[in-house]
Amino acid sequence: MYYLPENEFPNVTLHVVEAISERGQSQYLHYNGGGAAADKNRDAWARRPGLPVAGPDENLDEYPFAIAREGGAYADIMALNKYENWSQGSDLSGFIVNEEINLDQPFFVMPVPYRWFSYHDG
Repeated sequence: MYYLPENEFPNVTLHVVEAISERGQSQYLHYNGGGAAADKNRDAWARRPGLPVAGPDENLDEYPFAIAREGGAYADIMALNKYENWSQGSDLSGFIVNEEINLDQPFFVMPVPYRWFSYHDG
């Protein structure tokens, strides 16, 4: 299970929650191997008309993630802070390596609301 903590990645987490709850994207994903497969997914959605415009400190975030078989042409796209987006991408890559996720292996995305952390912080 890939935990996506709102306290670390607030904008990415909000995007994922909205993509799942409001636009029907899945929390259950399958690893596509990254690399060329992820690039192919990004290329697929990048050709769509009407994409958001990223500002100077933003880039376009996709959910399902580009490293997921479910990503691609129908991914939900949002302009987000590029530093937060890059940081979350590194976190996701670390998850894939540390959990030894293999090609086509399923994984579940679990957004973790900030309020869950406040209960434990005292």
